[in-house]
Amino acid sequence: GVEINTIQVPIFQIIDLGPWSWPITILWIIGVINSINLIDGLDGLGGGIAIVALTIFGILCWWQGQYSLLILIFVLIGVTLGFLAFNRPRASVFMGDSGSQFIGLFIAAIGIKYIWNSTSYSGEVIPSKQIITVLLAFILPVVDTTSVVINRISRKQSPFIGGKDHTTHHLSYLGFSDSQVG
Repeated sequence: GVEINTIQVPIFQIIDLGPWSWPITILWIIGVINSINLIDGLDGLGGGIAIVALTIFGILCWWQGQYSLLILIFVLIGVTLGFLAFNRPRASVFMGDSGSQFIGLFIAAIGIKYIWNSTSYSGEVIPSKQIITVLLAFILPVVDTTSVVINRISRKQSPFIGGKDHTTHHLSYLGFSDSQVG
C-alpha cells in the first residue's frame, strides 16, 4: 500500500505516474536508504539528519491527526537521540549499515505515505506542498548522494564503493571540525 502514484508539480499540477509508479517508488526507497547510509560517514551526521526528517514528518502527522504514527516517530526520535549521545565526534558507537538502512527505509516509507500521497485537511491536493516538503526533509542527503554519484561516475569510479568525497569530507578538508560539520 506504499506507492508513489502521482507527482504534484506546481506548474503542471498533478502528473499520474501510471506504469511508472512502481519503478519510481523503488528508486525513491533505494535512494533514501542509500542517502542516509552514505551520509552516515561522519560522527552524528546520519542520526542528526534522520532526526530532522523525522521531526518534519512528526509535525505533518500531528497536523493530519495521525497520532499512532506520531507515537512511532517519537519512539524512533528518542532511540536516535539516545544513539547520538554515544555517536558524537570521537564516537564510541556507530550506526552501521543496518541502523542507517532501517532508518532510511522508515523515512522513505513515511515520505511516500505522508508527503508524496498527502492532501490538505479538506482533501484538496496542494501541488507545491509535496515538492517543498520533500526538499525540506531530504535536501542534504539527496544533494550529497547525487553529487557523489555524479562525481564518481565522471571520474570513472564505481559509485557503490565507499570513499572520502562526500560533502561532509570536503567541509572537513576545508578546516571545519567534526562538530561544526555535524
